[in-house]
Amino acid sequence: MTGPALALSARSRRWLFRPAAFAAVWLVLAEGELRGWWFALIAVPLATALSHRLLPARGPAGLKPFATVRLAGFFAWQSVVGGVDVARRAVDPRLPIQPGMVDTDLDHADSSTTLSFAALVSLLPGTICVHIDGRTRIHAVDTSQDVRGRLRVAEQRIADAIGPQGGSP
Repeated sequence: MTGPALALSARSRRWLFRPAAFAAVWLVLAEGELRGWWFALIAVPLATALSHRLLPARGPAGLKPFATVRLAGFFAWQSVVGGVDVARRAVDPRLPIQPGMVDTDLDHADSSTTLSFAALVSLLPGTICVHIDGRTRIHAVDTSQDVRGRLRVAEQRIADAIGPQGGSP
């Protein structure tokens, strides 16, 4: 398949992915119960339409499956490691923390990467994004650790998963 047939196929995949994802989210929120199926018939198309209005598809670039799995693995691992570290510090009578702000410049300045980066960093234990305008400011529980190094890895994983804006992958 080439030309318009391939483009139509890619467009169809993009339009089918979102309602399937919203249906899956609804099923999780409904805890697998199908009693409120009529609500899903209303909510899923509305959520899909709203998502296309607020976050239009970006052409051939989009989430890259392998890179997205790597990002999810990175996030899961950092969540566990960070959670254990923060919990250990919370119960240690000496409370070994060195809180502070870490300023960093992002290498990938497009808005999708920047916002995704801020959201991911804020979800990880021990860090929260407090400002994104020019430079990104992160509050960290322990600034004696290599916070900038982990932030660079997180930014690169997000950029790899999201792909370039509106371009080819």
